[in-house]
Amino acid sequence: MSGSSQNSSGQSIVIGMALSETPTGSVVLADSDNPAFSLATDGAPPRGTVSWTDSGTITRQNWAAVTGTASLLPGQAYFVRVNGQIATTGSQQIGRAVNATTLRVSIGDPQPSFSQIWPTSGRPASSVGNVGDIAVDQWLGGMWTKGPAGWSEVGRMMKPIGAIQNLPVNIVPSGQIGGWIFSGIIDGGLCS
Repeated sequence: MSGSSQNSSGQSIVIGMALSETPTGSVVLADSDNPAFSLATDGAPPRGTVSWTDSGTITRQNWAAVTGTASLLPGQAYFVRVNGQIATTGSQQIGRAVNATTLRVSIGDPQPSFSQIWPTSGRPASSVGNVGDIAVDQWLGGMWTKGPAGWSEVGRMMKPIGAIQNLPVNIVPSGQIGGWIFSGIIDGGLCS
């Protein structure tokens, strides 16, 4: 989806910066407290109108104003940093570099580092855990992360070949999940 909104950040916005939507529908520069919903597709001064998109691609010949370096790293995932800037590490992925000048936009939910792993049998109850926690189905290997909107299944695990099946996962306080192998990819998460 694409659109345009008033820049209420008090700072100038440039193409490629991560934007967060305010309750009034205007935009501010995204950071860890203001999750990104889109990237700027043009620039705007404070109180000016900025165009944005949450899909497609954005091309800049020089990304230094947004990333701190002139070129993107092809194939690298990019994340929200501070003041709308993006970096190769962070908690909310916003896209992946197609080449040195083009970013494919893919806004993800913020994924804070987990603080606790919860054993569960099926989807966890909404009252269980905090944002950033992980839940693992002890019997079937389902894995969920808790975001601002609740629990979302992010993958399945399987025991190694030859392992005894139908035993619960051994969950230990350090965050290790004993005996299980992830069968999927979790961007920016436990198996990145």
